[in-house]
Amino acid sequence: MAAFSNWGSDTGSATFDPWSKDATLQEDSVANEQAIPTDSPQNSEYFEQDSVSKVAGDQYEDVAFDPLQFAQGFAKKIAQGYGAVKEAGLGAAGTAMNQLPDRFNLFARYMTGVGNRNLQLDPSTLTDLRIATEQTPPIVSLGQKNIKGIGQVNVAAPVYGPFFPTTGPVNPYYTGAPKSVTNTLGRYTADVNPSANTIEFKDTYDMTNFSENPNLTSGKIQPQKAWNEIESIWNPVAGMRNSPKPFFPLSSRQTNPSYNPKTALDTAKMSSASSTFSPATRMARALMYMTPWKPTPFNVDITVPMRGEIK
Repeated sequence: MAAFSNWGSDTGSATFDPWSKDATLQEDSVANEQAIPTDSPQNSEYFEQDSVSKVAGDQYEDVAFDPLQFAQGFAKKIAQGYGAVKEAGLGAAGTAMNQLPDRFNLFARYMTGVGNRNLQLDPSTLTDLRIATEQTPPIVSLGQKNIKGIGQVNVAAPVYGPFFPTTGPVNPYYTGAPKSVTNTLGRYTADVNPSANTIEFKDTYDMTNFSENPNLTSGKIQPQKAWNEIESIWNPVAGMRNSPKPFFPLSSRQTNPSYNPKTALDTAKMSSASSTFSPATRMARALMYMTPWKPTPFNVDITVPMRGEIK
């Protein structure tokens, strides 16, 4: 028995029993250490993979499937996809609408909700908008000057040269501006920057204003008002029925002329020169009175050079 007294102990102070459970575990440990060295790459890789698999397994076991959360996430992805597709479609529609004449381009965007996406106006329209900003500047007094033979006289001079683009609101309806201005932006604001040689046009395209009937943009179908607009093409009194001004509706009580092809044609020719009551604008209003949704206002912000050709 003395031969086994120091087996497995470097100090010789412990007694080893080869038939015990601890001995069996110790033999397995020694065998494993001999089979795979501690500093072996295979040994490190083995324990590393084992640790990762345990952690991954623990995480998988801890996460419970939540049907509601899954459905919400799925719905969010669907909504995001739909939003991207819708935005791409609206952008493509905006590009296509640029092929229309500018006043129809803007009106179509207003009625369909395309808004200012990819908006481009014709250079001729932008040139007319720039010309509409030109105003004779105010005369500023420079004081008095003694002129020989005349005496003291007031001397005044304009702030800038005549017809200089001016910053501020632009109302083209009473200045003889062409329809390329009155039937596109109408009233707008100009911001002139001489140092940068630019003019910025700003406007909110919207038919809701003091000159139009409030019901025009209500999104309600109103056949009678729509017919009033159409009838006004040959009977100007009919258009007064839709006027928001109090004294205009009273005029509709007058005897309305009966329809006559020649009279209708002559009236249409006369009104075609109008910026606000031409047959095209009458038909546009009639369409709005028959549309069961509200049009969508949108902002217009365009910068052009103050001088030179607009491309």
